Amino acid sequence: MENKNEPAQTPLAQNFLSEISEVSTVLGVSLSRRPADWADSLASVGFSSIHESNDSLEVSKSESYSIGGKPRHFIRLKLSKENLTITYTLDSSQNPSLRALEAASIALHTLSCLDSVKLAPDFSSFLCSSLENAIGLLTPSSAQLEHQNSKMKKTVSDLNDKISDLYSQREKDSKRASADSVKIAQLEAKISKLTSIPDGMLDELVLNWLTTHDGELSVSAFCQNHPIPPSRLEQSLERLCRASKIKGV
Repeated sequence: MENKNEPAQTPLAQNFLSEISEVSTVLGVSLSRRPADWADSLASVGFSSIHESNDSLEVSKSESYSIGGKPRHFIRLKLSKENLTITYTLDSSQNPSLRALEAASIALHTLSCLDSVKLAPDFSSFLCSSLENAIGLLTPSSAQLEHQNSKMKKTVSDLNDKISDLYSQREKDSKRASADSVKIAQLEAKISKLTSIPDGMLDELVLNWLTTHDGELSVSAFCQNHPIPPSRLEQSLERLCRASKIKGV
């Protein structure tokens, strides 16, 4: 199961009809956002079950159930930020190559529903290997299956283009957010400095303004020239009135 190029096959309990094995492989991916966000994106895909934890999301397509109600035949995906684990059942009546291709198709469709995903080389290797094995089963009369293979290759190409565009946009957004953070910090520092004018100095500025403006005071004009909140200007006027330095506000 740890070997990403060699899927692990684990025999399960034998039943009356056929022996069922569980095949599992771990592939490298790079997912952004959180498992809860992935669950929202996959809610309408049609999985039989979706279970999320703090660092992973497990989705499953159950094809049949045992008498006890547990999934008997299934394809299950477990997603984390760095890995995609594909697990599926395989019984003696199924073709291993076609079953692997079916699991790869569901995995590819799942990843295409997520906003930001980057595939590691071993995923492409796994997909190509599944396709090659399935193509080896084709006969000259299997034109329809060959056509489906061509469509899947185009889907892979389109998904890679989408991933490239998403990562390019994310880089731009990251740079923009970083620049905005610097500007915000600079503005906050400037505001903090400007609003720290002592009350006595502010009162002198108000008196000087009244002297040079024929006793008239425009709140908006004063605050624009001496960036302070209007509330501080009102407090200064009240102090000057109490000190009898001005009359009537």
